[in-house]
Amino acid sequence: MPSSLHRRIFLVYSLLFIFIITIAFIMIGVYVSGSVSAGAEAGLDAYSENVASQIREKFRQMDRIGTRIFFSQGIMDIIGESIAGYGGGRNYFDQNRDKLSVVFQNLLVILGLDISNTVVNIYSDRAFITTAQSSTDWGTIRSDAEQGVMAGVKRRLALNPPSPLLLGPHRSYWVTGSGAASEYFSLSRRLYDPPTGRDMGILQVLKKRSEIESICVSSDETIRVFLFDGEKSIINYPAVKDPFTSDAEFILGAYRNGFKNGFHRGAAGRGYLASLKHIEGLDYGVLVMQKYGSGFFMVYLGIMLIAVLFLMIVAVSLNLLVSRYLTRPLEEIIGAMRNVTRDNLEMNVDFHSSTGDIRQLQQFYNEMIARVREAMNQTLQSKLNEREAYYLALQSQISPHFMYNCISTINAIAYENGVPQIADICELLSNMLRYVMKFDRDSSTIRGELEYTCNYLNLMRIRYSDEFIFSVHMDEICGDFPIPRLMLQTVVENCFRHAFVNAPFPWQVSINIFAEGEKWTAEVIDNGTGIDASRVEEIIAQSESLFEDALRGIGGLHPGGLGLLNSLARLRLLYNNNIHFSAKSLYRGAIVRFGGEIHGDKVS
Repeated sequence: MPSSLHRRIFLVYSLLFIFIITIAFIMIGVYVSGSVSAGAEAGLDAYSENVASQIREKFRQMDRIGTRIFFSQGIMDIIGESIAGYGGGRNYFDQNRDKLSVVFQNLLVILGLDISNTVVNIYSDRAFITTAQSSTDWGTIRSDAEQGVMAGVKRRLALNPPSPLLLGPHRSYWVTGSGAASEYFSLSRRLYDPPTGRDMGILQVLKKRSEIESICVSSDETIRVFLFDGEKSIINYPAVKDPFTSDAEFILGAYRNGFKNGFHRGAAGRGYLASLKHIEGLDYGVLVMQKYGSGFFMVYLGIMLIAVLFLMIVAVSLNLLVSRYLTRPLEEIIGAMRNVTRDNLEMNVDFHSSTGDIRQLQQFYNEMIARVREAMNQTLQSKLNEREAYYLALQSQISPHFMYNCISTINAIAYENGVPQIADICELLSNMLRYVMKFDRDSSTIRGELEYTCNYLNLMRIRYSDEFIFSVHMDEICGDFPIPRLMLQTVVENCFRHAFVNAPFPWQVSINIFAEGEKWTAEVIDNGTGIDASRVEEIIAQSESLFEDALRGIGGLHPGGLGLLNSLARLRLLYNNNIHFSAKSLYRGAIVRFGGEIHGDKVS
């Protein structure tokens, strides 16, 4: 049965894998969809450009034919003769068949093989000629020139004489028949005599509507090509209207508000890819539309879903194996840790794992258990030492109490027998014993320490009589500052133990305690033989070492220990090493200074 750790890792990483695969699927889908759409748009755009190019070429071909006729000297001379030398009311070429034959021969040369697909009309007020194989009625021609298509052509050419005029599709009034077969696109230009600028009529080159519209026919049933004129109206309506037609009108309407190639939605909500191309130099244009079907994307979506499900199954299976492989060593460590109790610290983990981190974790666990065992042994030893110290403290209290009672008895006998000096000595000793019998704390106040030291000095003055004098001064602000017990007395006692051994009488000791700025200072001055400077440096270094050892908890410093070294180390502990200490020889004697920082802390 998998552990909770295994289940959590399996669940978290499975969800992570599923999330990553889902995000990847969405991103790939968006990318592929965008790529397919971009490819379809680019293909449709190229197709519309090709259709526009073909139609443009047809119109250019018509323009080239018109240009060659305009620059045909034989044709233009005969047209000029018809205008200048004919005044009859009928068509000039009906009366001059020989001239008609000459013009036809020149037109055949210019048209060549296009004679079957192209119609040329030349019109003036006195003459009309057409290459169409049909009869012409001069009255109809004149009527059209006054009120019909030709009249409109004449008006529009008059507004912009140099440029040819493209019209269509429109019915040819000079050809019999009806329907699309009789409709043409026409390119008209004004004929004139370049040297004189004399108006010589109108030249029309016509192409059948079916020929132009055949370019717009696509073999793909999902594609429709629409040709529109300068009025943004569709020219090539199909025989039976389909949804393309109404939507094309809708898209052309949107074109007036800013058209962009790409995806469009028709009036009925149908989706299309659309590409619109203007025919260069003309007001005509080509609109190509393709149904935007979702069949391909549904197939793609199905394939992707199958792939995603397969990847999820593989990922979850691998995650199950990997998570089990990774968590088994951890489960062994967790099981071992659960079996660890205070009475069972011998539980080490020992297994073989191919993962370096797991082996390192095993090593750390075993080292931790070893350190716990060591710490518990040290704690037990510390408890034993504490118990032993307690018994020693009880034992040490017995002797001071016994001594205190004895001194009190001697003091009473001395007063009864009239020996006041012995009584004074006993009182001083009792005060000192009372001070040292306070085992509840290691530190005292400077005032208490000074009183104890004064009792000691008074004993020394009784002992040495006039051979010893001392003076004491203390700023009242320093009285309640903390100081290690017996430190000041230890410094003063060293005067008698070392400084006064070989010094002549009288001996002098001066104690000054004062505050300067953020520090307080205790100063002891004697008139002894001086201090060994190397010994002072050794004491300072040893006290720093004892302070560091005490911080690390490795012992070596006894809070109740005496001596200058222990006192200085205890002063460092009391003030967190924020102290000052110096000792140097004078011309006669020595001066010892020590103190700490003032933090506002006082011993109550």
